[in-house]
Amino acid sequence: MNPPLRLAILDLYNGHPNEGMRCIRQLVEEFRESTAPEMQVMEFDVRQEKQIPSVDAFDVFISSGGPGDPLDTDGWGRDYFSLIDGILAHNKRKAAPKKHLFLI
Repeated sequence: MNPPLRLAILDLYNGHPNEGMRCIRQLVEEFRESTAPEMQVMEFDVRQEKQIPSVDAFDVFISSGGPGDPLDTDGWGRDYFSLIDGILAHNKRKAAPKKHLFLI
């Protein structure tokens, strides 16, 4: 039996109410109910709380869009872009199972 899929949702909305995160949560929950009931999901508040998951802790990463300029990172960007670089570096290793990244 395979271990459960581990999915990280990266919230870049900086505390702004929005439909984007609601839709992401809904789609993830529908997928879990129909296909992967054992899937583990965690949400990270990247901009407000500067929460960044570990590359090794998750199989799939979904990153929302958000308000403002994505290059005006106010301190959170270094770790966020380091995460993306880490996923890309992980995927270059031939023996490692690939990580999946969906950027909105």
